[in-house]
Amino acid sequence: MPENDVFTAIVAQAVASTQRGELDKAVLSRLMDIVTEQPVDIVALMQYIVAQNPNTYHFHLPQVG
Repeated sequence: MPENDVFTAIVAQAVASTQRGELDKAVLSRLMDIVTEQPVDIVALMQYIVAQNPNTYHFHLPQVG
């Protein structure tokens, strides 16, 4: 995962490229490892995410290993 300042620079480059018409869309993301004391209800979490952004595509990939 890039450091915050590196990621911020990448986002700025994508915004500038979009403003210049070089890109129509850019999808940038970062990975996060989150440790919880209790197991996470993946179905409930996905329902919450879909409710937050109902007009986009959503997917879940099971953890491997």
